[in-house]
Amino acid sequence: MNVKSGRALVTGGAQGLGRAVCEALLSRGCKVCCADVNSEKGQRTVEELQKSYGESNCIFVKCDVSSSEEFEEAYLKAKQTIGDLNILVNNAGVSQENKAVDINLNGVIYGCNIASKYMGKNNGGNGGVVVNVGSAAGLRPCTLSIYSASKAGVVMFTRCLGLNYEKSGVKFTCVCPRAINTEMLQNVVKSEGEEMREFLKRNPAIEPSEVAEAIIQLIEEGKPGAVMTVINGEKNEYVKFTDKMYIK
Repeated sequence: MNVKSGRALVTGGAQGLGRAVCEALLSRGCKVCCADVNSEKGQRTVEELQKSYGESNCIFVKCDVSSSEEFEEAYLKAKQTIGDLNILVNNAGVSQENKAVDINLNGVIYGCNIASKYMGKNNGGNGGVVVNVGSAAGLRPCTLSIYSASKAGVVMFTRCLGLNYEKSGVKFTCVCPRAINTEMLQNVVKSEGEEMREFLKRNPAIEPSEVAEAIIQLIEEGKPGAVMTVINGEKNEYVKFTDKMYIK
């Protein structure tokens, strides 16, 4: 789909990658609802974006994605204000292992279920696109074991939902970037110490804008169930999975 005709909800939109996604969408003519659990940062972000893109094109709603009820309420507020949504970017995430499953994985599951409910052609909707934000850590092991597992769950959940496209008309895709230069990464560096600093020397963090552009690419060109990696200095690539099963 062409994002110019889009009406999008972006979770975790107040800062970092979420803000970059909001701006990338707005710059292409899409109407955007920035959703975030932090009302103060979210309101400030939206006020700044409205100065560049117009008050009617960008709104804020408070949303804790770990609550399916609050997530659905935020979705409906956005729908009522900017019209039927046809894009959802499940971006909200944390590095803290005690919250990783609730936010990184369950939040994505809730968002996808809500999108299916309201966008799905089988439920009276008009179809749409969902981009789930995974991580390179969801494709290969890392020392943040629960974080890595939560992101691996996002990858597989997206691939499974890709099988439903013919019925629902909702295209589910996933982006898996390497470490992104955000406040969350700086917090990880503080907690992990020298090991993480050495890792980043070998693998410099990428900028949020680079990942935002990959998300635009997935919205416009990605196939149902597609998983795309974003690695600094290299072309974005779709992950090739084998469908073979080895049963003894």
